[in-house]
Amino acid sequence: MPEPTPDETKADAAQQSLVPRFTIRTLLVMLTVCAVIFVMIGTATRGQYWAWGVTIGILSVIIVALTHAAWFGIAWLFLQMSQDKPQISQSELQQLMASPPTESAAQSSPGEHAMRGAQQAS
Repeated sequence: MPEPTPDETKADAAQQSLVPRFTIRTLLVMLTVCAVIFVMIGTATRGQYWAWGVTIGILSVIIVALTHAAWFGIAWLFLQMSQDKPQISQSELQQLMASPPTESAAQSSPGEHAMRGAQQAS
């Protein structure tokens, strides 16, 4: 087996990381944006109407983003559940369709099968 290249090793390490990697510039921008938002919230609590409007708008965007993330998570969960089911190959499906039904299933109706099951249970 060939040795992995340094680029492949870095890519594997990045994929295994649980916490996303941010640069200092990104963290400073996020800190600045949060500071401006909280200054606006403080201004809104002191009675400035324009700050109330901006604060409500920002909160609305945050709520919409969280709602979209929740629906994405639910859809992703259902997708993962459907992928866990064993898949039947095309050849297996053709074999099942080509095989004749068993004699007991071919001769009895569903009602007769239910009656036999009830008689055996009692």
